[in-house]
Amino acid sequence: MLTEPDVINYVCVALQQLGYNIHKKNVNVRQKGDDIIAIKQLASIRKLYIKAKGETSSDPNSNRYGQSFDNAQVRVHIGQALYKIAEVLSRKPLCNVEIRAGIALPNTCYHQYIISKVKPTIDYLEIPIFWVDSTGNVQISSIWKV
Repeated sequence: MLTEPDVINYVCVALQQLGYNIHKKNVNVRQKGDDIIAIKQLASIRKLYIKAKGETSSDPNSNRYGQSFDNAQVRVHIGQALYKIAEVLSRKPLCNVEIRAGIALPNTCYHQYIISKVKPTIDYLEIPIFWVDSTGNVQISSIWKV
């Protein structure tokens, strides 16, 4: 089962393979803020902020540790991620800096189902989804080239 730090680590590897430099990688789930900040030099600078969620609790003392989050918990987690994305996309960009925001999620039926309910809005806002499977494979669902 993927924890949030697992998802973050796998997505960082995938982003590095795409030419991004990892500016921040937050694997301490108690720490607030952006989970991943990745930067890529293009004609301008692309700064990609990613909010990650896991499939189970990363806290061994938690009642949910080792158990999949249920549908309601997944819906809350995705809602929290979308709120964070809205905050990021509301930031005023600096000159020659393109701000983008994405969500990294375990590739589970629950996560796929909840995302499918809001997919038209996700596409409209150009939010890439980084789907991570249990082997660490990352598939990117995006209408723009990440």
